[in-house]
Amino acid sequence: MIDKNSIIEINNVLPDNLLKEFQTVLNGYDFPWYYNDGATAKDNHPQFTHVFYDHRPISDWWIYPFTINNFIAKELDINMTPRRVKANYQYPLVLSDIDKLNRIHADMQYESEGFYSFIYYPFDCDGDTILYNHFYGDDLNDLSIAKSYTPKENSALFFYSHRLHQSMPPVTNKKRIVLNFVNSISSE
Repeated sequence: MIDKNSIIEINNVLPDNLLKEFQTVLNGYDFPWYYNDGATAKDNHPQFTHVFYDHRPISDWWIYPFTINNFIAKELDINMTPRRVKANYQYPLVLSDIDKLNRIHADMQYESEGFYSFIYYPFDCDGDTILYNHFYGDDLNDLSIAKSYTPKENSALFFYSHRLHQSMPPVTNKKRIVLNFVNSISSE
């Protein structure tokens, strides 16, 4: 039973041939990445992004994340409807220890049940994802970590969209590319 406390790690999301094809697309010279000043609205860690879907397909490349979404839905045996799918491309920065984490945030910041996120990792890299035992609207003092996850190629981390989380930019790898999915789920 999936509920707001669920954190599910899924390995080997795509078959090898689809994974290699998608990795080639993400690394391709013709894949459009767009500069953003921060990983979240209040961050100072620049990154490149690509929005595949925002309530409707808005990218010519949308078929790849929809394929990933279908594999995750099948693995978890749930019905998911995408709301937003975005790729984030972070690169190493020279940072002080205090600045090594991106801002704590939740993917959904308004009252609405039934929304779940997952982060898909198409490549191995450093730059952990940290999930907290707290949710949007909770006090940010005395946060406790529910899970710290190092990106593994072709894996995903599934969680409630109101869960507070943050990421670290890569330090030893040249890039950290992840896809962030926000879905509504239903029992139908």
